[in-house]
Amino acid sequence: MLKNLPEEAINFLTGLITQYWIDKERQIESWKIQKLVSLYKGKGDIQNINNWRGICLKEMTAKIISSIIA
Repeated sequence: MLKNLPEEAINFLTGLITQYWIDKERQIESWKIQKLVSLYKGKGDIQNINNWRGICLKEMTAKIISSIIA
């Protein structure tokens, strides 16, 4: 998705991330929200909790910040 953004959108996003990084007081609430979803592995008893796995979904720009920090 990010590879196909127009140059203006990439510049805007880069500026937003830079401001977030520099200004300790700037908080973007949507970057803090994560959703935990359970996915069935597709094998075994569907009632058995061991046949499920959790996956955490984040907003795309929050993934970029996480990658930079890592």
